[in-house]
Amino acid sequence: MIQFLPRDYELMVITNSFSAITELAKIDGITVISTGGEFRKKSTSFLGKACTLSLDYYNVDQVFLSGKAVMPSKGLMDPMESEVEVKRKFISISRESFLLADSSKFNKLGPITDCPVETFKAVISDRALDDATAKELESKGVKVYRV
Repeated sequence: MIQFLPRDYELMVITNSFSAITELAKIDGITVISTGGEFRKKSTSFLGKACTLSLDYYNVDQVFLSGKAVMPSKGLMDPMESEVEVKRKFISISRESFLLADSSKFNKLGPITDCPVETFKAVISDRALDDATAKELESKGVKVYRV
């Protein structure tokens, strides 16, 4: 998603992703705020209590999230409780939430539900997302964009 950000726009990004921090830091006009917290090497992200507490200071216009699995009937799912807590916190401080998920993530089951799909204003996926899944998401009031 970082490659799609405008280059002539002042923007503040709050993230728990170390990879995103390093990429965003290269772009003029973008202020990057890291949540801090316990660093998880496998996901190159910050998690835990310190991470979620740091988010109490901010009000966010839009949050863009991803996860390990998505089922329209169950919601967005992840394998680790600490990841779920951070995502729930981001959702709670944002005005609008968007889900970024390629078609391979859909109709898979994960161990912990982050939130129902109705939480998201829109789902942004690839063109391989099947019509039945897109229709099910839309029936729940979620816009679907296939890019």
